[in-house]
Amino acid sequence: MDPGLALVTSSPRAALLLAAACLACPAVRVAAQDSIPWPAGNRLTATVTAESISVRGDTIRIWYALSNAPTSAQSARHLAIRTSVRQYRMGAPGRWHASPGVVQDSTAALWTALFSRPDVQPGQMLRGFWLEAVGLPEIAAFRVQGRYEMPVYNDSLPWLIKQAPSFWANSVGGFTTGIEPLPSAADWDVLLQRLRRLSDRACALAWITSAEVCNRLGTALDQSAQAFAQGNKGPARTRLRSFIAELAAQHNAAGSLPVSHAAMRLLTTNAEYILAH
Repeated sequence: MDPGLALVTSSPRAALLLAAACLACPAVRVAAQDSIPWPAGNRLTATVTAESISVRGDTIRIWYALSNAPTSAQSARHLAIRTSVRQYRMGAPGRWHASPGVVQDSTAALWTALFSRPDVQPGQMLRGFWLEAVGLPEIAAFRVQGRYEMPVYNDSLPWLIKQAPSFWANSVGGFTTGIEPLPSAADWDVLLQRLRRLSDRACALAWITSAEVCNRLGTALDQSAQAFAQGNKGPARTRLRSFIAELAAQHNAAGSLPVSHAAMRLLTTNAEYILAH
């Protein structure tokens, strides 16, 4: 496990073990009373884009691209995406390692650049990260941590390395498309309410940049829910199809229309799931 992902004790032995993992680091000159701060892993600007979503029955696979801004001061070496599904599969680009499970206190899919350091350098983008599970697309938090070097421990000048901050704090983040479990009661009205929440959230995150488009999308979903509540399943389906059509009309490959690629993939996939089930 990378030292940046573990909580570190303040004992000299722990510090010595960490220092041994960084033999090439330059020595740090400190006074005996000094306490060495944990190196910052947040000196970068990163985005994680869901480039495609494939659907096979109830199984969703999302392919991601990790971009590191040209202005970043660090290369990107860790990517984590929170997920509430218990069982999932994941894959990584070459020389990256995929680790399902728990990152400190949160369930998350974690990707790590291996020791040969195929980091995503400032100004670069790397594709090939994927996540697959039974569930539905959702809006999920991601974090990206930059590479840093540990200071060298000198036993002639005893000092303590401060306790490591949480990975979720010592990193940068935002939101991307993730996967959540299927609703326990996958009724039409439950799924429509969930889709309405996702649509509102996409608007709040500026994944859809037009208030007018957001209003039309919300109206279509409300009318679909009302028709279903009245037992008019045909009109309910028609209004849901108009929701999909509105997304398509306000989206293009160049990304110059109000509906972003992220919103298009997220909302269309969920709407089509409702129609199919």
